[in-house]
Amino acid sequence: MSAQIPDKLNYIFKEYDIIALSQPIGFHPLLYGMEPVPATMNCWRGFRCCYSVERGDLLLKDLHINAELYPMINGISAQELLEDGAHHVYKDLNLLCDYTGMILAGADFLGDYFIPMGFQRPWGYVEVKQLKFENGKLTDVFDQSWKVEEMRRTRAHARLGAQGDANDPKFVSECFSLAVDKKAAWIK
Repeated sequence: MSAQIPDKLNYIFKEYDIIALSQPIGFHPLLYGMEPVPATMNCWRGFRCCYSVERGDLLLKDLHINAELYPMINGISAQELLEDGAHHVYKDLNLLCDYTGMILAGADFLGDYFIPMGFQRPWGYVEVKQLKFENGKLTDVFDQSWKVEEMRRTRAHARLGAQGDANDPKFVSECFSLAVDKKAAWIK
């Protein structure tokens, strides 16, 4: 098991890693007739998404995927790409996501907090934004950078707190989860 390539979110001209969600965004390649296949240890899902907030709307911009079939999506054909754990990429899909929930996104990852299994923890990022959406529309943004900085300061052992037994199903589930209650329980 290894660290996973996260989905991305572009917000105000900056790229963030999606590090926690109140609920899944709702996009899945199966909805378009594609069954993703893992291409590398770093992408067990077999795909990753790049989202963007544009004029207040949450859009799926790019889809990196490894699958057997690559149908057109929103009039866009897949392009072959042999990097980042995907064999093809759909660029500029501009699919509106009818998402209601919260996305926690981090930028400027600090290498000292790297966890070699699953998705990275919020306190490993310098900048952390909490974005709330209602039916795909951005309704609120909160800067949580102060909170993760406080966590790093008050818990010098924060990295150690994420270590555990790779044979423990609960620990493994928490590592590979993006659920906010497992990654950022302080957020209500």
